[in-house]
Amino acid sequence: MGSEAAVGFINESRAIQHQVQIGKLELTYIPENMTTSGSEEISQFLTNLWVYETLMAPAEWVLIWQTDSKPSSSLFITTRDTLREVTELC
Repeated sequence: MGSEAAVGFINESRAIQHQVQIGKLELTYIPENMTTSGSEEISQFLTNLWVYETLMAPAEWVLIWQTDSKPSSSLFITTRDTLREVTELC
């Protein structure tokens, strides 16, 4: 979920495109009535229960990329391993 520019940028990755095509990942836009223009707004957005109950349901996991994040072809292997480890801890 992000701005049109952010979604367009992340979707340039072939690894991301593949995961979208096989239905493992969904890219969506932040609703126009929400703002993420600064760090406080981002925190408010990410702590709003409505976001998770309405926008992201029935997602079980939320992966967050920020300006210093960079997807790679090994992203999903690393992510899958990380999620497996987190699940085992729960």
